[in-house]
Amino acid sequence: QGGCWREAWRSSRLYWIPWSWQLSRMKVARVGRTMKRFMSSLNGMNGSHQRRFPVRRDWTMDEVRRVYSQNLLELMYQGATAHRENFDPEEVQKCTLLSIKTGGCPEDCKYCSQSSKYKTGVKAEVLMQVDDVLAQAKKAKEAGSTRFCMGAAWRGASQVGPRQFQRVLDMVTGVREMGLEVCATLGLVNAEQARMLKE
Repeated sequence: QGGCWREAWRSSRLYWIPWSWQLSRMKVARVGRTMKRFMSSLNGMNGSHQRRFPVRRDWTMDEVRRVYSQNLLELMYQGATAHRENFDPEEVQKCTLLSIKTGGCPEDCKYCSQSSKYKTGVKAEVLMQVDDVLAQAKKAKEAGSTRFCMGAAWRGASQVGPRQFQRVLDMVTGVREMGLEVCATLGLVNAEQARMLKE
């Protein structure tokens, strides 16, 4: 078996090192350098280096298209890097999701049990009352959630009319007043409805 003679560190003794061991050491060193480069790319946590993926709100359509058209694995890597640059990677946000209007959706998304197109066993229900939703949000906060999400099974806010949409706005306002972050899945909304939700 081939190899080479190496002098031990802080010793005058010579040892025979097989080539297979040499190759293993080279692989470990190469992996170590790769990990060092990878970890250095995630150094945004201490704020001492310029971030590769700063928080932005000025995206152009061309930039969004380029992100959308990327290779999936590259996109996953960039997403993980951006997350680590802006958040503690060991922290998990606790969120609670509540269906504020269940079943009976006229859309056919193929995967969703809320659709009225299929027999899924989900019973169609009316939009919940504001007080009932806020009571659930209070329980979620007491259980440790910092974000409360509300989902409505309908095509969009315009389908249900202004009174029910106003009820949703009252829910959003009430949850925000509890100090919780709010998100909602409400189907299609127009620009005016999006503005009202934001405000």
